Amino acid sequence: MRQKRVRGLGVKDFNAFCQTFQSLQLFGSYISNFIEYLQIKQYSSRTIIDYLRLLRRLDQWLLLHGYYSLSEVTSLLIEKALCASDMPVHDNVLKSAAHTMMDYLCLNGFWVKEKNNEPFHVFLTKYEDYLVHKKNLKISATKANCGIAKDFFQFIGIEGDKFIRDNITYKAMEEYLKYKSQTLKRSSLHSVGQHLRTLILYLEKICFVKKGLSNQIDLPRMYKSENLPHYLPWITVEAFLSSINKQSPMGRRDYAMFMLVTHYGLRASEVSDLKLKDVKWREGKLSVRQPKTGNRCVFPLTKDIVDSLVDYIKYERRDCNVNEIFLRAVAPIGKITPVAISRAFQERAEKSGLDIPYKGCHCLRHSFAVHMLKSGVSILTIRDFLGHKNISSTEEYLRLSVEDLREVGLDLPTDTTDWSVNYA
Repeated sequence: MRQKRVRGLGVKDFNAFCQTFQSLQLFGSYISNFIEYLQIKQYSSRTIIDYLRLLRRLDQWLLLHGYYSLSEVTSLLIEKALCASDMPVHDNVLKSAAHTMMDYLCLNGFWVKEKNNEPFHVFLTKYEDYLVHKKNLKISATKANCGIAKDFFQFIGIEGDKFIRDNITYKAMEEYLKYKSQTLKRSSLHSVGQHLRTLILYLEKICFVKKGLSNQIDLPRMYKSENLPHYLPWITVEAFLSSINKQSPMGRRDYAMFMLVTHYGLRASEVSDLKLKDVKWREGKLSVRQPKTGNRCVFPLTKDIVDSLVDYIKYERRDCNVNEIFLRAVAPIGKITPVAISRAFQERAEKSGLDIPYKGCHCLRHSFAVHMLKSGVSILTIRDFLGHKNISSTEEYLRLSVEDLREVGLDLPTDTTDWSVNYA
């Protein structure tokens, strides 16, 4: 792989510089292959050099504390080293270098990561299996439920499965929800309460806690359709797209992503999961798997969408073995995540100078739905575009089209009845 000049080093100097790290006692014999691994992942030469220098610091620390073989090194020891007061460097780059090296060693069988000895890990594994196979929850819902379970256990001080029966009480649940209410909105707190109730129901099922405890969880009252979807005026959406600099690599990528959101109403997760094979260039179609329904929706490829995709794929997308269309801007190379897409939206919204009060790109999806509604598209067609199972979810957008509602409003009837009372 061709190396760029970095910090005054040419290709030969770079290779010679890297060879000096092969003398490290713990990591030295793996350095050469580790560098190839980083290059395949498209790490820059500057980052590789930084990693090697920091790994030398870690190697020296382990030797200083009496660890002379990788077989003696554990994950907990690595974390201890990263936070140690006598470690010369403390930053995220050191953590990234250490974790990347240990992941590489584990991946290639040079180092065996110890089993997870995390408190209540065994219980959480069984709970996850219950949610997936008995409750038929999807991956995202399962992660959310397990995350709340872990957070709740840590909050009430559980250190092992044997303490579950004694520590889980109504008072403990009430204190936990009170604690979460300090940072969460009512709707988010309601979701946390539902996840907690699911956990307690499971504990009742396996007889860890007494029956009826789940009924004592007091959730915040929520009303149907009390929260309207967030959306932007379509003129603001167009101004937002125009504000993106399409001459930069990240600009081309972000423009293509947000074009898909604003023209097809895709979710961030759907954009993230789009693969190269999903674009049927000759047929002029785009196939999108909608995670909430599990179905595939086929959209027509418009000229604007084709131009934005070609501009990114042909000129800016890195050549790699990743199947997804949109990639991370920094190493390690891989598909962009939904969180990163929302973060990109926030940065673009701030740079645009427009009045965009929302943090997530989901508001663009809502804006697309309202725009279609105002353009006269039927509610059934909008439902199919958005991938809603129930049309009642789509009907929420009818409440956003305020101007259209005003047009169909009727005048108040004129009452000609004489309500006067005659006492004669």
